[in-house]
Amino acid sequence: MYLAKAVRGAKSGVAVPSKSQYFKSVSHNSNPLEKPQTEPLHDEQIINNAGGYVFSVDDMIYLKRFIFLGTEKGTYYASESKLTADSVQCLDRLLKQSRGEEILQFLESVNMENRAAKSGPTLFALAYIAKLGEVDLRKKVYQSLHSFIRIPTQLFEFLEYSQTISKAKKESKGWGRLQRQFVKKWYEEKDIETLSYQVTKYQQRNGWSHRDVFRLAHVVASAGNRPEERAILYKWIVKKELEPESSESKVREYLNAFIDLQKTTEEELPMVIESIYKYKFVREHIPTPLLNNKRVWEELLQGMPLGALVRNLNKMTKLGLFDGFSNQNLDIVCDKLTDENCLQKARIHPLKLSVALLTYSKGKGDKGKLEWSPNQKVVDSLNNAYYKSFKFFPPTGKRFLIGLDVSASMTWAHCVGTPITPREGSALLALALMKAEKNTLLKGFSHTLVDVPISPERRLDDNIAEISRIPMGATDLCLPIKHALDNNIPVDCFIILSDNETYSGRYHPSETLRAYRKKTGIDARYVNIQMTATKFSVADPEDVHSLEIAGFDSGMIETINEFLSWELLD
Repeated sequence: MYLAKAVRGAKSGVAVPSKSQYFKSVSHNSNPLEKPQTEPLHDEQIINNAGGYVFSVDDMIYLKRFIFLGTEKGTYYASESKLTADSVQCLDRLLKQSRGEEILQFLESVNMENRAAKSGPTLFALAYIAKLGEVDLRKKVYQSLHSFIRIPTQLFEFLEYSQTISKAKKESKGWGRLQRQFVKKWYEEKDIETLSYQVTKYQQRNGWSHRDVFRLAHVVASAGNRPEERAILYKWIVKKELEPESSESKVREYLNAFIDLQKTTEEELPMVIESIYKYKFVREHIPTPLLNNKRVWEELLQGMPLGALVRNLNKMTKLGLFDGFSNQNLDIVCDKLTDENCLQKARIHPLKLSVALLTYSKGKGDKGKLEWSPNQKVVDSLNNAYYKSFKFFPPTGKRFLIGLDVSASMTWAHCVGTPITPREGSALLALALMKAEKNTLLKGFSHTLVDVPISPERRLDDNIAEISRIPMGATDLCLPIKHALDNNIPVDCFIILSDNETYSGRYHPSETLRAYRKKTGIDARYVNIQMTATKFSVADPEDVHSLEIAGFDSGMIETINEFLSWELLD
């Protein structure tokens, strides 16, 4: 398929050599082959969405891009629906190649190490192979699902994907035995206190409620521990009724407190504060009218999980929780944000922290009418938290050249459903790389090479403001390597952050890299960090000195460190 596509795309009358013919013709040539990117080097290159010729990545690499980057908003050249369809076809091919267990092992490692910013793509992939994989593979998926689905929101999302896939593939719309058993077990294995907390906090999401799930999975109280307490909770879930008090029950007490809380007003503030303190209620438990009360938020803050804290900084600032020079509330927030152990335990992904900082520092969200005056200590703490959320290691001492794609196509999409564009996201990742390695040269490129005035010594929001001022243009991805080649700059590792929609150059990036290695005698490594979920790459898959990474994999720095330590053989 790719061969035919490449040959059809070549200019009329231009012969397309085979891969072996191409390698034979350039093996002793130290200069880059002068061939425009709109023509293929050989018959195994494919045409990208912008009209340039590149390489196709392996389906597992493409799947990784989907998991880390998603397909929301599509790209400059391809719609969201097309990218989603391509991802589904990729999963189909991998399952037909009997690589389902490989997919599952990869998803398990991503989940365990909290490498993905959002769980949605992972849950979609799990639902897909749970519906369409072989029977033994389906069993393994459902056996491992408990580690992926920790809260009801994730359960509802998985069930929605499962239902959507069944309809699209014309599978049975009913629940299979494996899915029903998993759901029943998910509720049964949770201790009664945790379950009471979760079903009151997350009552419904994505059109699903616990009542819907109970009806479809046939969840019964007798199957779990403490059946009498479960019977009380389950009846409330299904009928929103509580039996009259006939015996002492912590579940009944908790549910009564929750029900009473929904009826309270600001005139009953002492009761609200006491309930939050005694029953550890969180923001989702509180009636909406009370969420404009400063005292309520001060009490919520005392036991607020870090993820919720990050999401609610704007509201707490608006209500004045951080006003004044000596402020206990501010100390709590800043201490939590800069505590590495707290960050790791809360599984806060770097992308979420960068979005929080960029939104908070603007003083106004992209949606809604809420406005606030940013507290500079909070901004600085978010900035520090971003870097601490990566896994840093001792510097390698290698010489790096980082190339940032600042072309027009990098401003079109958004990273994993956030307001951050690939252009901004690439800058954020570059800053983390510069923080990890001191010996770095940073260049931006479109159809020309430009300086990029960003530094990890400056705040993220200031750096993003600088990125937005750089003029845009067409895409020539070989420019950073060509710059090193023409100026005799010693580079041990080129790191390029791009969407790989390159097309405007006189040379192919892989050709320029080959020429650089021959001229300098340096076996320079090449790391291609993809910023959108497409199947394209400028890295030659035959090149053992090249590495593919999907952007916003929080294990990025560790992966690059390991790659640079490998003793590779041609």
